[in-house]
Amino acid sequence: MYYLLARLRGPLYSVKRLDVYQVSTSYPFIPPSTLIGAVGEGLGILGYCEPNDCLNYARKLVRKAREVFLSDVKISVSSVILKRARGVLENKSLPGSFNEITKYNDALVREYTYSFNRQVLFGIVDGVDVVKKALYNIQRLGDTESMVSVEDVKEVEVEKCDKHEVNVVSDIKNATGRYLIFPAFDEQGKRRYFSVPLYFLGSYYEIGEIKYNKTLCAGEAVFPEGDDW
Repeated sequence: MYYLLARLRGPLYSVKRLDVYQVSTSYPFIPPSTLIGAVGEGLGILGYCEPNDCLNYARKLVRKAREVFLSDVKISVSSVILKRARGVLENKSLPGSFNEITKYNDALVREYTYSFNRQVLFGIVDGVDVVKKALYNIQRLGDTESMVSVEDVKEVEVEKCDKHEVNVVSDIKNATGRYLIFPAFDEQGKRRYFSVPLYFLGSYYEIGEIKYNKTLCAGEAVFPEGDDW
């Protein structure tokens, strides 16, 4: 497997957590399914696939897509009220007059996370050069306002290391350390529980750690040995 480490710049990001309603609380990490969808969009922009096939194509090329949390990352949270004209898409029509615009609007509270940059580790089974090009064409991660730019994508070597604190989103169970557990969808669209090396301090997240015995290192990313993570 080939590994790519991508550095993304936000700063605004929001992906609604599973099982929440009305108040759209955001994940503090980028779920694997969101990353795979972004790769699929990049593949489509470049013309490597038809729109309806891009997600499956991305899943064939990318086995792992997990965010990496480094010690200098700071993540704060804030909630805003958004008003969107959802009726235009649902009714497939435009308002007939100015007075009808309010019927198309829908207000909701959405939480956003703010950070200077984010890093993501991609495990590629095939087409590493194609995926690298697709990553540079990622436009957003999350809702419509979650625009991002890709600053750097580099291939990294994987080796065994003596570090025992995993800093990559994984589904390690019964590990010690300071981390949060969230339900989310994985690269193949399957619902799982993920361990995220963060802890919450009221209005912002600090970097935590997931203690694990056998690890591999790829650049600054530390993740468990084996494929079941």
